Amino acid sequence: MPKWSSPSAAREPRPVPHLTADERALYLDLVHPSWARKRRVEQERIPLPMARATVVAASGD
Repeated sequence: MPKWSSPSAAREPRPVPHLTADERALYLDLVHPSWARKRRVEQERIPLPMARATVVAASGD
């Protein structure tokens, strides 16, 4: 099985100050040992030029 197909193991939570309260609650659930479902989270692919343009616009540069 490819490395990226295996679910992640439970671990100590890391500081996540950039998350909203709901996102942080989900994160804490996902890293807790009692989470019985798969921990793998799919992410959309964002084209790098679009990501860069968004970051530049948000930073005011």
